[in-house]
Amino acid sequence: HSMLALSPAILPGPNFHTQLQSSPFMSLKPPLLLSQPPNHYPLSSRHHNSLKMMKKKRHPMAVTAILLDDSCCVNRIRQQRWQRQRQRNIVVVKARQSSSREDHSPSSTDASVPSRSSVGRLLLPQFSGDNAATKFTLGLLWVSYLWFVLLTPNAPGSPATSLDPHDLKEAIELSINFWFVTPILLPQLAPVIHPAFEGLFETLVTWSVLYFGFITEARSQKNGVSTLGFLIGSSFLTNIFFIPYLALRTSAPSLPSQRSIKKGGNNVPINDDVTSLEERVENIVENKYFGPTVGAMAAFSIFWGLFGRPEYGDLSQRATEFLEILKNDRLAYSFLVDMGIFAVLQSWMVPDDMRRRNFDAPLVLLVARLVPLFGLAYYMSVRPPIPQSLLQKKNDVE
Repeated sequence: HSMLALSPAILPGPNFHTQLQSSPFMSLKPPLLLSQPPNHYPLSSRHHNSLKMMKKKRHPMAVTAILLDDSCCVNRIRQQRWQRQRQRNIVVVKARQSSSREDHSPSSTDASVPSRSSVGRLLLPQFSGDNAATKFTLGLLWVSYLWFVLLTPNAPGSPATSLDPHDLKEAIELSINFWFVTPILLPQLAPVIHPAFEGLFETLVTWSVLYFGFITEARSQKNGVSTLGFLIGSSFLTNIFFIPYLALRTSAPSLPSQRSIKKGGNNVPINDDVTSLEERVENIVENKYFGPTVGAMAAFSIFWGLFGRPEYGDLSQRATEFLEILKNDRLAYSFLVDMGIFAVLQSWMVPDDMRRRNFDAPLVLLVARLVPLFGLAYYMSVRPPIPQSLLQKKNDVE
C-alpha cells in the first residue's frame, strides 16, 4: 500500500513518536463515520510539495514516500487516530439524538408526574380540565344534573320550583342532625328521621368535606375562581357547585413562585395570594389525621344507616323502607345521584395534588380512582405534606 515512512536514519530516535505526531503528513483526517477504516491515505499535492521542501532544506524529519505493507507504524497510528475520531463522532450523534428526545418529552414541571399503570389508564383516563372539550362535557353534565335533579317532573317527589314544604322540613331536620351531634348529645331535641335516609345524607356531606383537602389549589387559580367558595358551596349544595368548579379551575400541578422578605438577615418566603381563612383551612387539611378522621366519620354514617335507631327494625325492613323513600322523596333521590357523580369525579384533582407534593404512587392513584369515598380518604391519609415554608403567609412574618 502507498504509505509514509520515516527514513532509516531517524527510526531509532528516542523522540520518534513525538516527531511523527507533529509531522505535516499526520494532518490528514479520515471521514467522520466510515463503516470500515481506509487501508491507505494517498498523499496530496500539498504534502508532496512539503516533502520536496524538507528534502531540499535537509530537514531532520526528512521523509520518503515508499511502498510498505499494512504493518507500517504510520499506518497503525493513522488507524488509531481514525478509531478515536470515529468514537468521538458516535458520542456526538448519540448526544444529539438524546437531546432531540428530551425536546419532545414533558417539561421540567412534569418530571414529577406520577406514572400511571396501564390498568389505571384503561379504567379512568387523565382529566385536565383546561381544554374546551372537557369544559363543554362538564357543562353538559351540569345542565343535565340540574334538569334531572331539580327541575324535571318525572323524578320522584316534587321539582324544586314547587317549593314543597315537606322537602324544606326534611332539609332543616337533616341540618339540625348534622354529623349526629344533636342525636348523640341531645337526643330529646333531635328530629327523628329514618336512619337510612339520615345516613345517606351524612355520608354525602362527609364526602364533600374530603374535597377541602385540595384547598392548596386556591394559590394557583386564575380568573377570580374562588376554590374555598366553591368547596363551601359543594358542602351544602353538592354538585351544583362542584361540577362548575371542575370546569372553571385551572390545572395547578405546582404552587406559584414565592416572594421573600428580609427578616433577621434571612430571606423568609411569603405568599400573600391566600386569605387568612384559606390559610387556616390549609393547616387543618394538611394534618395527617384529616383523611382518617373524615373516613371514620363516613364509616360511622354508614353504620348509623344500617344499625342506628333500633326501633326501625332489622336490615331487610330498613332496606324496604329506604327503597320506598327513594321512590317518593326528591331529596333522597338527589342525594343518590350526587353520590354517583362524586364516585366518578372524586379523583379529578388527585393527579395535580400528587405533582405538587412530588408524590409518585400509581397504586395510590388507582385506589383513589376506583374506591368511592374511602379511596379518597386513603389518599388523604398517605400523601406527603406540602412543606410548611410554601404555605407561610406574609402576615406571619411581618
